[in-house]
Amino acid sequence: MLEIVVLSCFIAHRFAFFFLFQIRRSCRESLSEMAQAIVSWNPTYLWLKFRRATLLDALKNYWKYDPTTLLQGIDSLLRYLSDPDDWKALQSAGPSNSQNHFSDEIIGLKKKSGVALVSISKRVPHHLVPWLSQLSEATKSLLSSHYLMSVNQMHLYEFLSCVATAVEDPSARASFIADVLSYSVSSLESAEVHEQLSSVNNFLSSIGVVGAAQFPQSVTDAVTVNQVTERYHRIFSAINQLLSVGKRCNEAARKRLLAGAPLSIAGIGDVTANNFPDEGPLSLRDLAINNPFAPLWPRFLPLLIKLADVTLSAWHPEQQAAMLPNQIQRYAFAISDDEAFLSKNHDKNSGGVFGEGGTAGSVVAGTDRRDNNLVPKWSGWLNELRHTNFQLMGLLAADRALYAPEISELFPRLIAALANPLNLKSMEHRHISHYMYVLFFLICLILLHALTSQVSHFDLPAGFVGSILWSFLC
Repeated sequence: MLEIVVLSCFIAHRFAFFFLFQIRRSCRESLSEMAQAIVSWNPTYLWLKFRRATLLDALKNYWKYDPTTLLQGIDSLLRYLSDPDDWKALQSAGPSNSQNHFSDEIIGLKKKSGVALVSISKRVPHHLVPWLSQLSEATKSLLSSHYLMSVNQMHLYEFLSCVATAVEDPSARASFIADVLSYSVSSLESAEVHEQLSSVNNFLSSIGVVGAAQFPQSVTDAVTVNQVTERYHRIFSAINQLLSVGKRCNEAARKRLLAGAPLSIAGIGDVTANNFPDEGPLSLRDLAINNPFAPLWPRFLPLLIKLADVTLSAWHPEQQAAMLPNQIQRYAFAISDDEAFLSKNHDKNSGGVFGEGGTAGSVVAGTDRRDNNLVPKWSGWLNELRHTNFQLMGLLAADRALYAPEISELFPRLIAALANPLNLKSMEHRHISHYMYVLFFLICLILLHALTSQVSHFDLPAGFVGSILWSFLC
């Protein structure tokens, strides 16, 4: 593999160097022939496909100046994502988000192809805009494929969001992002998800914790495990896709002309003073001019508030008193194998959690999250939901959507969930680092905007900051 890495670096640097200066026509023709040869190459051997995906990724530096073969390369990478596993016969069809039926070799190819798609879309999004509708249709078709891994779903959403950020028309940009995320938002708005998050007991039942007390055999029953896993992934995949696309949109918004400046003062020329009058709270429609993700917040923020409340309330004393004595349920409060692995320094070549010397199977003896067993999955699931939700809350503040008038009616519910003293007192130390990052961000922005009267459309709860600090000190 060393020679392919060296060749890829050579191509990347040579393309950037040659096109930076006026080069001879013969040299341009040679580079064009090389790009055409890579795009036209259609190997059938899996590792040669991997090499081709690596070379296609390097071509992004060439496509910046000559996008003639760009669409062919993108089409090849998209097809690799839906390739069946020719390396090892599939044992069963299985759900599309399960990787247990794929060989390590095909997983490597699919991951490389997905990363290459995102990398190319970041480098040359403006060249892909004319084919945005075709790419969107191809992506929707791929999302229904049984051979698509869950990580590739995230790659496809990131790929489309990167391309969408290059659309010049703000309305078209926002409309496309809303269309890309329509399935994720609709999943969170479904009656089934609202029922699952209506109470702590319903939430714990949906992931199989409550049922384990009456029917201990359910945690290893294949049908039950598949149903519970599917319910969990429906929620987690939706919020994870929202976070991924939201981050891309936020990054792109910071690079645009307005660069997040208040719209009412953008473009002002000569100014005699160095301060500006308060422009008031910005609506989501105004924020959407820079950030196409902003108009979506009112649709799924109520669900995020519910999710934050139930995941934090699961650690309340009455919940722990009921489940810790149970030999199975107690593992819902344990650390995950991944957290155990990250708690120590490891060599980057150690192979990770499932490698030699990894922590897989160290928390729940003899089984790990890859097995057909719910018990080792619970701690990882709760950890993923909690951290992803906290990151979305931070993104809400970073996008300044938190201070939009359309969000004002949800603010008391948000504070009630995040600043509930019982939630704070019930937290474990391993939860606080992620929680404090989001909470500190929110507090600083709230106090900052309160000084400039930009939060005039809602009232801050009395003693908000003090109650939080006191809860941690108690």
